[in-house]
Amino acid sequence: MPKMNSSSEANKKSLHITIPPLDISSILAEADALERAKAEAPWATVKPPKRCMAGECRVRLGLTAFACRCGGYYCGTHRFDDAHACTYDYKAEQQALLSTHMVKVVGKKLDVI
Repeated sequence: MPKMNSSSEANKKSLHITIPPLDISSILAEADALERAKAEAPWATVKPPKRCMAGECRVRLGLTAFACRCGGYYCGTHRFDDAHACTYDYKAEQQALLSTHMVKVVGKKLDVI
């Protein structure tokens, strides 16, 4: 292998990096959006209780707590809405979502021959 002198090594190692200016307004907007998302999902920000909230189950949850939109925390057996008598109206939420996002499709009329 040929030996390289120190000046050629220095030339290969030098890099020119330009850093764009920092846009603080975009960072603050992202932080505000994150705070709003936390406020919209209160069931995700509350510390879960130590035991299942379904009737007489009382199973210790530990790290496996399932948060429900009704505000409760449940074990694996009671995590579904029909297993713990959930009060959250999933059907109305989905109907509202579909009514705002669905587009009415109308086909062209055929001429009578």
